[in-house]
Amino acid sequence: MRDGRPSLTNIEHPSKIKIVLAFTAIYFIWGSTYLAIRYAVETVPPFFMGFTRFVIAGAIILLIVKLKKEKPATKKDWVIGAISGSLMFGGGNGAVQWASQFMPSSLAAIVVATIPIWMILFHWIQSKANKPDLLTMAGVIVGIIGVILLTEIEEEVLINNNQFGGTVILGMIVLIMGTMSWSAGSLYYRNSKPTVSSMNMAGIQTFCGGFTMLIISLFKGEPQNFDVSQVSLLSVFSMTYLILFGTLIAFLSYVWLLKASTPAKVSTYAYFNPLVAILLGGLIAGELLTIHMFLGGAAILISIILINKPWKQLKLLKK
Repeated sequence: MRDGRPSLTNIEHPSKIKIVLAFTAIYFIWGSTYLAIRYAVETVPPFFMGFTRFVIAGAIILLIVKLKKEKPATKKDWVIGAISGSLMFGGGNGAVQWASQFMPSSLAAIVVATIPIWMILFHWIQSKANKPDLLTMAGVIVGIIGVILLTEIEEEVLINNNQFGGTVILGMIVLIMGTMSWSAGSLYYRNSKPTVSSMNMAGIQTFCGGFTMLIISLFKGEPQNFDVSQVSLLSVFSMTYLILFGTLIAFLSYVWLLKASTPAKVSTYAYFNPLVAILLGGLIAGELLTIHMFLGGAAILISIILINKPWKQLKLLKK
């Protein structure tokens, strides 16, 4: 134990190369999933798409665990996985998929970049011992300013991106609530004490999260209005990419890092995801970066730097 945080030696004795590969996965693969989600929900209802994606991915992970003959999960493990998976996927990822109908993938990634802010605040709420320092508090304030700036973008986005017919502000509100849900689920999982491996827990979380999305999908009446014959090849390709890369590779890396690192370090993927999403959105989908997106995104990225202090993390990685 060091500074109130669990030491790596008590978790999985990770090597530097394993840590670098895991961070690379959540930095770049997750950055590309925003565009993939946008294409997937063009012809597949968002929550039904999420149900399909995560149940398939969860089943594959659990099958691999079974073939490896790992220790079976207990009832407690399934409860932990169901709660964290529902918060992270049903609430967090579900919000991204729903909101992607109403906004560019680059804007969605910028809003999701507020996750470190909620991680810090929720971590503080858990215990006064987790009270952030002055730089972190400054980062939270700057991040909130960034979110306020983003609320001014609706007219710009609707004018420059006429393929989005819905209200951008409503999408942003749902997305912010989703980031809170993802952060709460992540911290709940990190503070839990499962008895099985991180891969086994990832399988349970994705599988349970997928069924949470099915419940939401049924409540919204998505299956009744879904015409399979109208699904495009681009949506099928995007869903396949999301299952294999966005979930099987990136989420497994994320779950492992939650136990092998700290919330602040793991949430640094929010530095890179918006940059990757903006680049791909501009090059592939022709999305435009408006002035308010630029200002709001810049404020959020500055807030993340103040919160996570990457100069300190670079020193730790060199050790």
